Amino acid sequence: MSCVNDWTRSFSLSETASIKDTLKHTVSADEEAVGKDLIRASFYLVHEALSQLTPEDIEILEWHHRRYYDWMLDLKQKATTNELAPKSDRWAQASEGTRHLLIDKAEKSGITGELTVRIGKNLLPIMRRETAPLELMLEGGLLTRIYQQQEHISRAAVSAAKLIRAIADENPEIQILEIGAGTEGATIPMLEALYSTKGPHFKHLDFTDISPGFLQSARERLSHWGGAISFSTLDIEKDVEEQGFRLGSYDVILAVLVLHATKNMEKTMTNVRKLLKDGSKLVLVETALECIDVSLIFGSLPGWWLSEELERKLSPNMPLSAWNKVLRRTGFSGTDLDVWDCENEQHRYTCCILSTATPSQPPVFERSATIVYSSDSPPSSDWTLSLMERIVHETSVTPALSDLKGFDATGKVCIFLSGLNGAQSYDEESFNHIKALLTKSRSVLWVTIGSTMDCRIPENAIHFRYNTYSPTRGH
Repeated sequence: MSCVNDWTRSFSLSETASIKDTLKHTVSADEEAVGKDLIRASFYLVHEALSQLTPEDIEILEWHHRRYYDWMLDLKQKATTNELAPKSDRWAQASEGTRHLLIDKAEKSGITGELTVRIGKNLLPIMRRETAPLELMLEGGLLTRIYQQQEHISRAAVSAAKLIRAIADENPEIQILEIGAGTEGATIPMLEALYSTKGPHFKHLDFTDISPGFLQSARERLSHWGGAISFSTLDIEKDVEEQGFRLGSYDVILAVLVLHATKNMEKTMTNVRKLLKDGSKLVLVETALECIDVSLIFGSLPGWWLSEELERKLSPNMPLSAWNKVLRRTGFSGTDLDVWDCENEQHRYTCCILSTATPSQPPVFERSATIVYSSDSPPSSDWTLSLMERIVHETSVTPALSDLKGFDATGKVCIFLSGLNGAQSYDEESFNHIKALLTKSRSVLWVTIGSTMDCRIPENAIHFRYNTYSPTRGH
């Protein structure tokens, strides 16, 4: 008979910086070069379309094409001021041969280049309503493939999956909702992260999308993951309870490149918050910096231009600072954690954001607490002071400090520091003081180190004995 224990870093106890370090992505020089080519190719395609649009075409543009046209003009202006790249003011003078060579190169560079050029070469018929852009995207499964294979999206989806697995390691019974799951581009990485040889590390997943057309295909493709997944439609802009979703029922909500495509972010995020339990997590993946080729592709669709806010007139996307403000206004903690799809500031644009659903009422803390230590092996004064400052910051309660010997614990809330300098041994007198602390106090948080299973300091595992049985409490 054997026993295997998997030890992982505690998500809730880890510092943000240490979590971010595990989620960093690097990219090759080749990928960065492709990104630069896509920006330039997108400009060439937009510039050519603008040169061919007539005043009559512009006069009868549909509302979303009018906003698309404004974005195209803005892109042209940014090129002239070298905002797209150094010397981009010269791009408009490139020869026809140079333009076509670069566009052909971009088209062959990968899934994003292929779709960018396909839409870019059809900008004129799209804006004249002669060609449906969605049909162009669906040909050859390009739309599905871009969500599943595009490098920036894939890396951000992997970061989201790792975050959710870390949350699940502390609570393997989590209830998960994915909003706008659509092509399963984020669903599959998440499921792969949540399953192990021991089975699923979650209780249930609700796979949702606004379009019922995605659900049947998803049901078929995800059938081998078992019966822990339900499929239903959800329009996050409408009343979620009326759509059959129970308020405050989810531990994690995942939304990848979907929430920006709504009219009003505050209304959308308020509805998202209603579905989460207090203290639960929202994991977002959003385009937090403009990506020219992505805007060229999806700007051809009316859904890209639904936003009502003035600051989202030329793009539905929001920078991290705006996300932080919206989250805070709608019942979240703000951006607890943000992880970009790569470290290169000139190449990245997709960001994985973690936020916490804050309680509508602030938590009520005990009005007093005492940090208790053994004078035989006291912790360092700097560490103890840091602990006290953190308690004050988190709870607004200033704890008292007391030696175990002579301390009357009756009815008090105590934080007992034991063995922080190494192995802790107790004589009979100290042992009796600990018994008094545990039996007379109102509650005790026992803080020690090195006393885990297969521990390096077994002497510090004395608290296990007290946790198993207390003569006065019976447990």
